[in-house]
Amino acid sequence: MKTFLNSFAGALTAIMFLVALAGGYGACAANRVSKIETDSWLVVELNDALPEYDPPGGVLSSVTQGDTETLQRVLDNLAKAAVDERISGVVLKVGRGSRMGWASAGEIRDAVDKVQEAGKKVYAWGESFDASNYMLMAAADEIYAPPTCSISFTGFASLSTHVKNALEKMGIKAEIHKIKDYKAAAELVTRENMSGPARENREWILDERWTEFMAILAVDRGQDEAAIMGFMEHALFRGDEALEAGLVDRLMYWDELEEMLKGEDTEEWHTVSQKRYARVDMEDVGLGGGDKVVAVIHAQGMIMGRKN
Repeated sequence: MKTFLNSFAGALTAIMFLVALAGGYGACAANRVSKIETDSWLVVELNDALPEYDPPGGVLSSVTQGDTETLQRVLDNLAKAAVDERISGVVLKVGRGSRMGWASAGEIRDAVDKVQEAGKKVYAWGESFDASNYMLMAAADEIYAPPTCSISFTGFASLSTHVKNALEKMGIKAEIHKIKDYKAAAELVTRENMSGPARENREWILDERWTEFMAILAVDRGQDEAAIMGFMEHALFRGDEALEAGLVDRLMYWDELEEMLKGEDTEEWHTVSQKRYARVDMEDVGLGGGDKVVAVIHAQGMIMGRKN
């Protein structure tokens, strides 16, 4: 019993220390005034999934999980960059693992437009990306990639998974009441294949996405549907092929981009990261600060059939 109490006390002390450490780190981050150099460039790195916001993860989340990029932070920072006189432009740095929804890419495109309307350049750079990333990158003034890049340019598809037969082999039968034809979520466990209405719904979405994609590339890159179909038939592009096809405007490594943007009169390219720029308040750049405030409540989790 004594050994247990000693172990428990030790664990409790360690937890309290981590909580204090997390609190102290958060306080320092909140009180630190970010020094943004004149003629700085905001670098928006997109390397992973892009959730709408960072859900609360407890007092230790900032220590154990690190920094999470979110759609809301990207949009807020682009809005500030459009009016902040210290920011000369924006670089969208797309990583190999960048994944975001179609709607999220559309919102970022709109925010990029605001930066460009303010007379600031926006460049996109990526070493490996696909057609969905390209839809976002096309909003930039120019697209750059290293000679070693790999670009996957394929068409759109929609797949559905069905485990009804697998469940039956285990003696499991799903008891689900289907309300309407187009409510197809339960087909995962109730059907062996996609129903007609579910297929029709997916075709609507794909058709709309295709039409929007064609319109975007026609305006942003001057590429018609025949050219885009040719890209998709080619499917995989190396750097030299992407340049010849007009998918990118120039081949350069990241350090070459730094050299280009720092200018001839400066020794260092001044950049500001997403995390650091997020510490700049909207009011500091002349946004917000009115008397009326709108509260936004984020609700996360499953919607259950009970009273909340």
